[in-house]
Amino acid sequence: MTPLVSIIMPVYNGEMYLPMALDSVGRQDGIDELEIIAMDDGSTDRSMELLHRYAARLPIVIAPIERTGNWVANTNRGIAMARGRYVCFLHQDDLWRDGRLTWIREATRRHPECSVLFSAADFLSPDHRTVGRWTAPFSQRGEQVLKPMEWFCPMLVQNYLAIPAPVIRRDSLTPLDERLPYAADWKCWLSLARQHTALYEPHATVGFRVHAESQTCSMTSDPEAYRLQLQSVLREFESFAPDTRDGRRWRAAAELGLVANAMMAAAYHHRPAPWRIFGSALWNAGIRGTTRYVTASRLIERLSARISVLRQTAPTPRR
Repeated sequence: MTPLVSIIMPVYNGEMYLPMALDSVGRQDGIDELEIIAMDDGSTDRSMELLHRYAARLPIVIAPIERTGNWVANTNRGIAMARGRYVCFLHQDDLWRDGRLTWIREATRRHPECSVLFSAADFLSPDHRTVGRWTAPFSQRGEQVLKPMEWFCPMLVQNYLAIPAPVIRRDSLTPLDERLPYAADWKCWLSLARQHTALYEPHATVGFRVHAESQTCSMTSDPEAYRLQLQSVLREFESFAPDTRDGRRWRAAAELGLVANAMMAAAYHHRPAPWRIFGSALWNAGIRGTTRYVTASRLIERLSARISVLRQTAPTPRR
């Protein structure tokens, strides 16, 4: 039987959180409609042992490979192996909320015209507490069908999707760009948003974990290299924004978002920040562009969750 959903799970030394990720899938109603493709990147901890243990009760395809250090390349290997009608990603430190598979099953039946489904996500702390909600910049009153440019322009400003949130029809998904270890998912969403109708569900169906070893934190240690990586994606897609006053405002907000992300990465890693570039982007965006950036980027939601985790995990000062 063809699975409804293939879950692509890149794994590397994930024993701390991996059981919670797999348990969250195992609690779903109808797991026979799933396949989990676990791409183990040469783990040296108990990850492989855990995967084999869970394979006794979950539909897991275990694909060990030699260490590459490139989660994007490993994800692409998983995509190539996928048999499901739909594909989604689940990193070892994230999880599914109860009822996610039921939502996917029902949403695909109600909206067969939507090539992409995505939902809000709960921010999770290292000790598994919910510390915030990551929503998309659309109505929070119920599910919403979005035409391509409706979700493309806000996506140009900021990647507002947690990586485990989207579910993509397999025939609409192309390989991720392996040259972009941080921005590969953003480029993927932009490519989809240019062409495909999507469904947004404001209820959180996944959990996205915030911790110091996460990809979001560890891969931004060189803020300038990070900024240039984001810039390469923006330059590739910015011309697809409408050539109107509104489109120009979206592009100005996107430029501000690019530099603001680099500023935050510099602050987090105690590196010099690109203040001059930031000031120029802020000036060009103006009040309307800046407001658009703050709204589309979900800046307050993202910062609040990270600050909350940092406060909780900071060492207690000695007296």
